[in-house]
Amino acid sequence: MKTFKASLTEATKSQVVVSFGRMNPMTNGHEKLADKIKAEAKKRNADAKLYLSHSTNPKKDPLDFKTKVKFAKKAFGPMVQNSIARTIIEVAKELSGKYDDLIVVVGSDRIPEFKTLLNKYNGKDFTFKTIEVVSAGERDPDAEGVSGMSGSKMRGFVTSDDFNSFKQGVPSKLSDSDAKALFDAVKGDEFERRTRTTRRSCSWLCTA
Repeated sequence: MKTFKASLTEATKSQVVVSFGRMNPMTNGHEKLADKIKAEAKKRNADAKLYLSHSTNPKKDPLDFKTKVKFAKKAFGPMVQNSIARTIIEVAKELSGKYDDLIVVVGSDRIPEFKTLLNKYNGKDFTFKTIEVVSAGERDPDAEGVSGMSGSKMRGFVTSDDFNSFKQGVPSKLSDSDAKALFDAVKGDEFERRTRTTRRSCSWLCTA
């Protein structure tokens, strides 16, 4: 039997804080996003959920969804969702009816886009009493050092077979062995074939 206190706690958790991203692969920049989700959820007594995209292609999305979830759960814990939702709209549909209020954490440059999109479909494809879009903070993909780490830079390290630089950019909860496994997973068969082609082209251009 549930206690009155437990029932009250469940009743007051009417909010959920979420984010959605590619994370191909996940970086210490994504760790800051995860930390922001946790902080917002704690402040609001809300649930925290992190959703990953299902997109897969050798150039920009070498990791499949199952592999991303495996490493993301190691890096960010149980907030990572093994969900069939493929877009933020599908995430909202999945959560509609389970929570009263939806809080979405995104990069500061994407706040207007997400506000417009989610409010456009609220009351149609899904229903929440309120939808709030909050900033995860500024993100500078061209910054020097790990503070400016991005998925594209990490994939670049794989292309150049630079594991030492790659492991500096992984989330802090991933061990060196986890980082190597992630590096190898990003490399993959198709990615490795494309990388070899790129290297051969560069070698030909450099010696021509």
